[in-house]
Amino acid sequence: MGTFQGIEFLGSFIGAPIGGFIARALNYRSVFLSTFTLMICSLTATFGSSSLREVDARGRQRSRAGMSLRDVIPVLGSWNVSVVCVNSLSRMLVMMGLMSTVFPLFLNQQLGLSVELIGVIVSLRTAGLILATLTCGYLSDLLGRKPIVVGGMLIESACLYLYTLLPSFEAYLFIGSLDGFGGGMTMTSLVVLLSDVVPRNLRGGAVGMYRTFMDIGGFLGPMFFMALFRSMGFNIAFYSAILILAANIVFASGVKTGKTKEDSVDKA
Repeated sequence: MGTFQGIEFLGSFIGAPIGGFIARALNYRSVFLSTFTLMICSLTATFGSSSLREVDARGRQRSRAGMSLRDVIPVLGSWNVSVVCVNSLSRMLVMMGLMSTVFPLFLNQQLGLSVELIGVIVSLRTAGLILATLTCGYLSDLLGRKPIVVGGMLIESACLYLYTLLPSFEAYLFIGSLDGFGGGMTMTSLVVLLSDVVPRNLRGGAVGMYRTFMDIGGFLGPMFFMALFRSMGFNIAFYSAILILAANIVFASGVKTGKTKEDSVDKA
């Protein structure tokens, strides 16, 4: 999981500065056209893959005799699963609402940074994500899921506070990479933590619930944080994100991990 997400974020690391320079050299529309071209290439490669078609065929065969939505919904009755899903929602709320929406405006309006320099900061933040996702999956196997999840959110919270204090571009390069590392620690280990608190026969449905909560957070985040920023300013938006992460730390600390039975949901 960590290796997969590390490769995924490598694309973001490369794409952020390239997008900034394309926007500066040509125009913003060229960025969208370039992205569209890359997505068409990816779509063509995906549909042309015989290996993926075989995996999909096997998955369809299993799903005919698999679980129904009625079997999956009770998974949320577990305190552990509910905490992980809400954590996923909250983190995506912060990531998409603050870091992907308000944060670039903050860098432009407060520090006066250009599009290219904002792209460099975003790239270094993504570099931290890549490093964390590649290493912290293995660390969670050694140290446990909870310490990595909680540690990552502590790092993120500290970085969000430092963003409001340090006004220099050089400082943001360091804080951004550290913030990304904290986010990567949590992102990888949280999914693995979910698999530890859900029976094997319900893990597919639980991951679907997890992703659904994540998408809800991504949908609500920009609206929530932009409204907060417009009415109360940048600092309140950052402080609100810190409070959200602090609440997640408290809840995540109470998750009980252990072996799960394959035919029942952990009610701990």
